[in-house]
Amino acid sequence: MKENNTVDYNKGYRSLMLSVLTTQVKDYIKSVRKGGKPAEVPRAYIFENNKESTEYVFGFNFICTYIGLDPIRLRRKIKEMRTEQWADIYKSCK
Repeated sequence: MKENNTVDYNKGYRSLMLSVLTTQVKDYIKSVRKGGKPAEVPRAYIFENNKESTEYVFGFNFICTYIGLDPIRLRRKIKEMRTEQWADIYKSCK
């Protein structure tokens, strides 16, 4: 709560959005960390740049923009990562 006894909803929204984004990225990491084919749901969520991604409150682009990340840059970084790096990240996410 803020000093004037009002609830800071932005902090809650931000936390929820970050959780949604983190879950999708973790699911993507799990599916590709051993050189496997990416799972369809997280792959589509992260890499399909469509109207839903931008306009839907829990869409990838919407969340990235809301929490201050560049969705294009994040997608590029995810694509560039090597399998070994995914394994390291996955271990730290547990």
